[in-house]
Amino acid sequence: MKLTYIITGMFNSAGMERVVANKANYFATHGHDVSIITTDQNGRPYFYNINPLVKHIDLAINYFEYNTKSIIFKPFLFFYKTHLFKQRLTAELFKERPDVVISLSLKSVDFLYKIHDGSTKIVEHHFSKFYAQQFSDTFNRKKFSRFIYNLRGKIESYYLKKYDHFVVLTQEDANLWGTKFKNLTVIPNSLSFIPTTTSSCKKEIVVAIGRLDYQKGFDQLIQIWNTAYLPGWELHIYGNGQERAFLQKLIEQSPTHKSIKLFAATNQVETVLNNSSIYALTSRFEGFPMILLEAMSYGLPVVAMDCKCGPREIITHYSDGFLIDEQALEAFAEKLRLLMQNESLRQRMGAKASHNILRFSEDTIMDEWNTLFTHSTKSNH
Repeated sequence: MKLTYIITGMFNSAGMERVVANKANYFATHGHDVSIITTDQNGRPYFYNINPLVKHIDLAINYFEYNTKSIIFKPFLFFYKTHLFKQRLTAELFKERPDVVISLSLKSVDFLYKIHDGSTKIVEHHFSKFYAQQFSDTFNRKKFSRFIYNLRGKIESYYLKKYDHFVVLTQEDANLWGTKFKNLTVIPNSLSFIPTTTSSCKKEIVVAIGRLDYQKGFDQLIQIWNTAYLPGWELHIYGNGQERAFLQKLIEQSPTHKSIKLFAATNQVETVLNNSSIYALTSRFEGFPMILLEAMSYGLPVVAMDCKCGPREIITHYSDGFLIDEQALEAFAEKLRLLMQNESLRQRMGAKASHNILRFSEDTIMDEWNTLFTHSTKSNH
């Protein structure tokens, strides 16, 4: 079967790029013909390793160029680039003739279903239903900008109903979308592999990994750490992003600054997790935090904000981790400190984590995708 993934780029260290890399590699090594089409790769190397069997195609749309333009010119440049995107993608799909096209690029939602190349069209949505609202409220305080983002969200909702399948990552998110989406399917992300070793949970390290931006809430984590800190323990944060300078300053001003280390993004996530003892997730919102699966697979107990969406469908509260009410920083610090103080508790919860997370094994989740692909292509023929 010929499968084509569409995504903005594969140069970031984020979860969505990791998921596409994992899926492309899996399906390519299981006999499928797999391509990844990007719009903004712009010559940058892929962050995650991709099997040589996977074909790379960059359409050179480069949407990022309009980020520096004034609000007056942005819409015109956006529409021009979207026209270019549609034109080049159409040519590519008619050339390659894939059986299934899976788009993770919301910029293609308006038109991808109109390209009649014979393929099944699937939108894989990695953001929660209210992501547009959360994004606009977080990053665009001006009324006009909020209006544009919210309008964009409503337009996307209209078009999403037109696809063969609209895949979301959690049942929580599916419930938010409601019953009007008859094409809605829930398939969570998967672990790319099952570790052969797990953490001893003996090292006095709490770890957090992700983009350095408002969504991930690392500012909250630093605040929590000031309360939870125990002598000898360290907090390690890995990531790149626009808030690096802000977070570095926050760390420098912190009374526990000597125990907090801010590292660049790493593609050695497995090594980092295996050398840590607790995972902390302080995100304000998520789609499905892949890093929780990976941390738990390495036997780390987790403390996570119960944000929308994902943590509550991954963590079993008081068994393999703790779910904390959003913005309850004191409660988060309390549970973090409890784990830091009790090695046997860490090890017991970590062992449950590595066992419980097997329900997200790659073979299990990829079987769900294979079933969807097979059913869809049969229906189209």
